[in-house]
Amino acid sequence: MNIKNIRLALSSLVFSAFISMSAFAAWQQNDQGYWWQNPDGSYPANSWQWIDGNNDGISECYYFNADGYMAADTVTEDGNTVNADGAWVENGIVVTKSTENYTVNKSEATASGNENTQSSSFKLGDLNVYMINEFTNAKVTSNLPGSYIIKSEDGNCSVGIMMVDTSVSESLHELVMQMEDLGVDFNTPEIKETFINSIDTSFVKLYGNEDSRDDSEFKTGTWRHLHYNEKQFYISNKPVPTDVYFYFHNMKSYTVIISGCEDASQFMNNNISWQ
Repeated sequence: MNIKNIRLALSSLVFSAFISMSAFAAWQQNDQGYWWQNPDGSYPANSWQWIDGNNDGISECYYFNADGYMAADTVTEDGNTVNADGAWVENGIVVTKSTENYTVNKSEATASGNENTQSSSFKLGDLNVYMINEFTNAKVTSNLPGSYIIKSEDGNCSVGIMMVDTSVSESLHELVMQMEDLGVDFNTPEIKETFINSIDTSFVKLYGNEDSRDDSEFKTGTWRHLHYNEKQFYISNKPVPTDVYFYFHNMKSYTVIISGCEDASQFMNNNISWQ
């Protein structure tokens, strides 16, 4: 396998890895309405589902029709009422239930499930994440290994951080070994650019074309930056501007998605550093 073929295969494998890491459960919308996308890409239909859409530890119940779209401001087929936001209500009051939480070991950035909590800092791979400024009392949620969602106390600002460790990835192991046998240096700008371009391409395929892009310089280095206006990303069913950043460091790819925050660059400059 020559270097060119290795890079092509590497791009394909990183693309697959990123899709598996980035498939968070989330609200989606088109001109026909809202639906809830599960982490595996499936969606509920002809059924009720409890959803904690804003990660506040409280779930509301929503009904989805045969096509998977959320019912809103109506009486469902089984005779229950949902409000304009789609939540099930009884006597005008939204019915809720607490979301079950599990343990998150932030010192090693590993998770066995889902937890909302407060912390001064945690680690993800080689990245330190500091809970300061507007995130001092933020809630941290981990749904998948190698990924975290941080929500500001007021719920208006959300940050998703994802990491893919190519050095331990089972699907990448043989390919990485071949590259090492050929003397490929993973720290060269060209190889790093291959990883960044792979993540960039996969993200755009998943979420659509960005409104603008550049390479942004921060204390942690130069990150690929995509900016989306209020169309692809939502907080509490409302579209919000979103900034997405990609970086490759020590055989690990990092993606930071910042939605609804007044100044995304402030988080990138002040809330993260390398170990």
